[in-house]
Amino acid sequence: MLEYDRALVGYDRKHILDIICKENNTKILIALKDGACVGYGMMKRNIFDAARVGPLYADDSLVAEVMLRKLLETMPDAKGLAMTTINNNLMANECVRRMGIPVHDNLVRMYTKEKLVINSSRIFAQFDGDFSPL
Repeated sequence: MLEYDRALVGYDRKHILDIICKENNTKILIALKDGACVGYGMMKRNIFDAARVGPLYADDSLVAEVMLRKLLETMPDAKGLAMTTINNNLMANECVRRMGIPVHDNLVRMYTKEKLVINSSRIFAQFDGDFSPL
């Protein structure tokens, strides 16, 4: 999982991942294919008792959708779902729509100097909308 994360974001987040993996009520799912990580996702309850998914990273949308469904099954009593997707990852947003999950808010990303170019094809839910660029 750590190698997958480092390859995706471009730097080592071992310490922050270690901390958030140990938080109460955190559910973690790692997808493996032939012994190699092809995605991982986390979910926990937010202050509104809703399931907060993020990050959810996967090599393709099929893996991401299965992981999202499996994560949601671990919190059947959640009072909703909070999840931040990136608008240019069409597969991520289509996956959410296909599952019948309504979109309530759209956040606009603003830059002060230059627009960051990010390959979002493997980012199905952001790490944390207020904490990390990925």
